[in-house]
Amino acid sequence: MEALTDRKQVVLDALDEQIELLEKKLSKAKPLFDELNTLKQTRRVLLSERMTTGGGGATGPRLSMEEVIRVLDGEEGMSVSAVAEAVGFSENTVRSHLNRHKDVRYSQNGNGLWSLIEGDESDEEE
Repeated sequence: MEALTDRKQVVLDALDEQIELLEKKLSKAKPLFDELNTLKQTRRVLLSERMTTGGGGATGPRLSMEEVIRVLDGEEGMSVSAVAEAVGFSENTVRSHLNRHKDVRYSQNGNGLWSLIEGDESDEEE
């Protein structure tokens, strides 16, 4: 790591001060974020969403295949960021989920949009 110049140190100190101020302000909203995450997790449990994408053994809300299917159903194609916004997860989590099921459940077209792979007729109930 390179040594900090005086100018860089001044900028770094100013950034740290602003970060600290924002963290203090946001700490008041933490209970609301916690409640939101609890409500989202409860919703997933109520929907019996079993197939999840989490990663790293992390606890907390997880992205389910059902959520992604619900968002992509009937769409010509959606970007990772649009899916992420619709399901309320990070783009990295959504991208990981889509790639994990690529060419099995989801397909990616030439312009980077994702869509559902339609099941063949033998998959449908008669």
